[in-house]
Amino acid sequence: MRCKAPLSSELFFCRTSDFLNSFLVKQCNRSDKTRAAYRDALTVFKRFVEHCGKSILTFLYTDCTYEFMLDYKEYLAFVLHYAPSSINQRMAAIKAYVKYSYGCDASLMQVYIRISSVPASKTPKKVGEVLDDEKVASLLDKPPATRKGLRDTVILSILFDAAIRLDELVCLTAGDIYEHDGYTFLLVHGKGNKERKVALDEQTSRILSLYMKEYHPDADSSDKPLIYTVINGETKRMSHRNVQKILKKYGSETGKEFDDMPKSCHPHLLRRSRATNLYQNGTPIEIVSRFLGHSTVETTKDHYAVLSLEQMREAMEAGNEKIPDRESALWVGHEDELSRLCGLR
Repeated sequence: MRCKAPLSSELFFCRTSDFLNSFLVKQCNRSDKTRAAYRDALTVFKRFVEHCGKSILTFLYTDCTYEFMLDYKEYLAFVLHYAPSSINQRMAAIKAYVKYSYGCDASLMQVYIRISSVPASKTPKKVGEVLDDEKVASLLDKPPATRKGLRDTVILSILFDAAIRLDELVCLTAGDIYEHDGYTFLLVHGKGNKERKVALDEQTSRILSLYMKEYHPDADSSDKPLIYTVINGETKRMSHRNVQKILKKYGSETGKEFDDMPKSCHPHLLRRSRATNLYQNGTPIEIVSRFLGHSTVETTKDHYAVLSLEQMREAMEAGNEKIPDRESALWVGHEDELSRLCGLR
């Protein structure tokens, strides 16, 4: 069978396969989910190129001008109706690919500079909703006292207490739970294959112990998914969709008790609530950041460091105590200078 000739290095899409299947995996250690997002972004961009009358075999790096990328942003906004944040994500993927291409071929520096200078879409900064202690307690109390209810309670409790992501929850195995010095820990497999250990509180540990006896009675089940479903006799990880349905169900029941309950109860709401509550209760932001598995503290500050009304009031009162009496402290002994500043003699 005759091998196909390699694409010309001048073609924009000539390096996408290496970028997605080699660079992101071996150099950047990106997850399959992240690589899929990059692939989707490049696919949407290819469709725009075709929309403009070009093809994967005719679109060159030099065709990717500043004006072309501005047109692409308008296409995303007014044709595909993307939100500003989604537009920025799509653009960031294209910029990352062009940066990789520039690393492979220095002659593409000007293309990379042009792409990098395209401004991001402005996104309104929203304060994410959080659940207070009363709503969390009510939510965790909603599952019934049944075998399935025990499973649902474990899902809700771990999502909140450990503040883990949905994908981190469904990827947990029975072997990721261990005891040390009387405490129960989870070995969480986070983004970029980074692992972190998270301690569970006493109540969650107790509920998890009951769950393990009921759902994982065998000692050799360490490789078995912690939260699972059995389909046609085959044990599989519980799907993201199923976990989301469970939260939506109990969130809706909790909403009947509280008028200000968020309309959508989802896994990240519990993660955000836990992190925000920790910060507002005095936990240093650096510890909250490590607890969440963030690469930088700045990410934690941007999304979770929300001051409570009580914190703001205390800060203002503490600041007022340090402000001196302006008249007595600043101008005593300098009345002549004050008179001069006031235009008097």
